[in-house]
Amino acid sequence: MDNIRNNMAARAVDLRLYIDYNPDQARFKALHADPAKPPVMIFLKYFDFAHQTLTGQGKIFVDREDKVSSLIPYIQEKMNWPSTTPIQLYEVGHPILIKAMWLTV
Repeated sequence: MDNIRNNMAARAVDLRLYIDYNPDQARFKALHADPAKPPVMIFLKYFDFAHQTLTGQGKIFVDREDKVSSLIPYIQEKMNWPSTTPIQLYEVGHPILIKAMWLTV
């Protein structure tokens, strides 16, 4: 940990470590089958406009080439929403850089 801190977070006041557990081992292994094309881990957050709250909803591993629209069924299941629920997705680059994503099929 000291080596990681010194080489990757030398200017940080504290070092934060994210440890992930993935119960879907079959999907995880399938996505990691080609070391030249590692999957991307996406953190899902839900913004409740009415209450102005942001909550973490989990994460998902996806292939880098997957379309954004492939996330819709997973999100609907995670949120217990019917499949007819319209969803607007946003990408957060920085706290001040939030942009809508195109949902092409």
